[in-house]
Amino acid sequence: MILSFGIAGLAHAASATTRFASTCVFQVVVHLSRNPPQTPEHQQFIATLGLQQVGTAIASGIYPEVARTQEVDPASFQNNVFTRASPGLGSFVVTVSDTNGHKAIALANAVCDEFIARIKAQRSREVASQVKNVEDRIATIQAEVKKLEAIPEARRTAIQVASLQGQRGALQFNTAVIANLISLPPDEISVLSKATVAARRQTGSLSRNLIIALVGGLLACFLYILVGEVIVEARRTRGGSTPVGS
Repeated sequence: MILSFGIAGLAHAASATTRFASTCVFQVVVHLSRNPPQTPEHQQFIATLGLQQVGTAIASGIYPEVARTQEVDPASFQNNVFTRASPGLGSFVVTVSDTNGHKAIALANAVCDEFIARIKAQRSREVASQVKNVEDRIATIQAEVKKLEAIPEARRTAIQVASLQGQRGALQFNTAVIANLISLPPDEISVLSKATVAARRQTGSLSRNLIIALVGGLLACFLYILVGEVIVEARRTRGGSTPVGS
């Protein structure tokens, strides 16, 4: 038992390391209407939009990029960085751990800054793509309207008249869609709280190692007793036997 506990203590001393964890908080509030969220359902919808943007940024390789710019091992870094939703509308917290406290702070802030840059770029591309799609539809509608208007009014069939009215209505609607897209309130994408401190964390569990040592020691004791009983019984059997030919 003493040997087991001694080995457990040595194993803990060899494996235990001091790490530091630092956190920063950023916000992603995507506005698809001019009205602020007034219901829990609307707030949940906005939170879902923010989560999608964060997921897209992670999938695009944000962690490997930060590891490259901060000159740290990508595999080790990805195992020590965590991003999760936090209380607050569209809020997310980034936690980074490292053996160096100052490095943990720098890495956390680098991740938050990269999230903001990427998500802003993502949203800019999304809005530009939406506007481009509507502009393409408007160009198609305008071409159809021009073709129908070229027909003298007296010679237009009922179908052509109805089609012209519909195309003009579609033109007005899509023009309003573009106006709405470019007049929405700006998205709120920013760092809310920079990482400034790093909390000390001790890795490895001495209590867990001691419990394992206790179990291992007990098993060793039982095995020792069992083997001893077998040996004693074998000796007793040999001592009590009668030699052949006596």
